[in-house]
Amino acid sequence: MRRLSHQVRDEESGIQSIIQESLQHALVVKTLDRVRYFIELLSDRQQHLHSTVLTRTRYSTLSLGILNLGFATGYFVTFAWGATQLAAGAISYGAMLAFIQLVSQIQNPVRNLSRFIPVFISSFTAAERLMDLEEIPLEQSEGAKPLQAPVGLHLEHVSFRYTPESRWIQQDFSYSFPAGSVTAIVGETGAGKTTLIRLLLSLITPLEGKVSFVDGEGKVIPITPEYRKNFAYVPQGNSLISGTIRSNLLLGNPDATDEQLRKALEIAAADFVFRKPAGLDSPCGETGDGLSEGQAQRIAIARALLSSGNIFIFDEATSSLDAETERIVLQRIVAHYPHHTFIFITHRPEVLKYATQVLELKRMKKN
Repeated sequence: MRRLSHQVRDEESGIQSIIQESLQHALVVKTLDRVRYFIELLSDRQQHLHSTVLTRTRYSTLSLGILNLGFATGYFVTFAWGATQLAAGAISYGAMLAFIQLVSQIQNPVRNLSRFIPVFISSFTAAERLMDLEEIPLEQSEGAKPLQAPVGLHLEHVSFRYTPESRWIQQDFSYSFPAGSVTAIVGETGAGKTTLIRLLLSLITPLEGKVSFVDGEGKVIPITPEYRKNFAYVPQGNSLISGTIRSNLLLGNPDATDEQLRKALEIAAADFVFRKPAGLDSPCGETGDGLSEGQAQRIAIARALLSSGNIFIFDEATSSLDAETERIVLQRIVAHYPHHTFIFITHRPEVLKYATQVLELKRMKKN
């Protein structure tokens, strides 16, 4: 019963994932003409769920049937014993009725409790899934610790891989991002660019070596989660959330004034916002629905500029911009933040023109 409840939960999660992903990527699904595939995939998972639920229901019904048969057998045995004793004159008719009532008083609470057994099992299964989440270790942080610009970064003999069996992503890797520098990180897919960013943001911890800040006085400060506020990160793709353009921008700085919002949008070449009828209060759906990819990227860049971070990390943040708009954005942000440190993960040649150094990562061979 417990195993079947686990299977039902897994099937329900799978169905929800298919629905969410097919709706989120509806344009891709339609252009690839794979609507029928997802319908069949969803139907197949629903059939599996239906079959599992039926099996669980049959098992539950059979269990209750056996339990009720046991109760009925108890009544029958009590009645037969009472009738035998009554015929032999060993007990009175009243004593026989008392025995039958006693059996009923014992069985009724057990019968009522047995009806809740499937509910208990289902609840326990759900609780187990929650306990699995609770077992994930919490990130230890003592609160945000901002640093004053300019701030650089240094990696010293860093080694990292995700599992003991997998290849090394970085091994004995050392590199410096000087304060106020503009670094372009290039490399083939799988070379470890995303892993490097995770190490810098203290989302993962190196197995060997150190990742540190270097402040303006040359002081070395190990990077830990409480220092993450010193970064402003713009990830790949569309990272806007449901709400308005204003609410998305205020994620970068909840106390920002309209003038600060306007300035950030202008630097990010996102002043198209002010040509919209509702301006900053224009709605945008999940993942920036209602905006083009390029517009959403520019708003995400403006949001990062509003943050208090003095190290900007742009992960293919201009990939959806045309060459002229990309040039304007890069020129403006580098000019307006001369004391900030910039890290660009890119494949675009325009970005390299503004880089003071280029880091080329290469995919390491499997051990």
